[in-house]
Amino acid sequence: MKKKILVVVFAILLGVSMCISQNAHAVTNQRGNKKEITKKTVISIFKAQSTSDDMDTRITAERNLDIFDSLSETKQKEFVEALNDPKKLEEKTVVEVEDTTPDPSNKNIVLRASTSRKNVGKNFSYKLVGVKMYGLHLDVSYQVSKGQVQKTIGSTAYCTYSYNPLVKVDLITKTNYVSHDKQGYARAKFRYAIGPFKGMSAQICVRAVSVAGNGKGQLSYWNDWREG
Repeated sequence: MKKKILVVVFAILLGVSMCISQNAHAVTNQRGNKKEITKKTVISIFKAQSTSDDMDTRITAERNLDIFDSLSETKQKEFVEALNDPKKLEEKTVVEVEDTTPDPSNKNIVLRASTSRKNVGKNFSYKLVGVKMYGLHLDVSYQVSKGQVQKTIGSTAYCTYSYNPLVKVDLITKTNYVSHDKQGYARAKFRYAIGPFKGMSAQICVRAVSVAGNGKGQLSYWNDWREG
């Protein structure tokens, strides 16, 4: 029973940048006292995830466990402390990006003579002390004629991975248009919650990401930021 409670607590805290479901609630032990995450809890969670039926979840959990085991005692302590403190968790979560834009040397989709369709995008991976927490994807498709962006065709935004069974990422809104500097631009906003922590209510925040591409089909700009 205690092990199950610890797992649930860690799962809630691990959802720092994801939207908490309406049924999510603070977890208590049999005496009604909040449990804090420990190093033992972290390891047990990663081991449990490494037996998941989902291959991606299993592989990432195995890598996370290897990364955590390789951390110094100081870094492991830093990781655990951040999971128990929403402010530290937000400050220490960093983003890594991966370009998903097709090789410009490849042939583009030709819509008609001198007109082609381009696509640029990014994968955003959010980590705590090197350990993966969750990921987001955003790309934009747009039409180009004679090297100039004419209009945007559409955009795609979604959560690429999340290893928390109790919460989920919610896409609030996404938009795409030709920017003032003639780039194919897209922006997406996701709602997530930090907590609940030690009796505090879940803190609803917003994570936003954006990308832009030029007339050559190259990624010219990307950004991510937190709102709220």
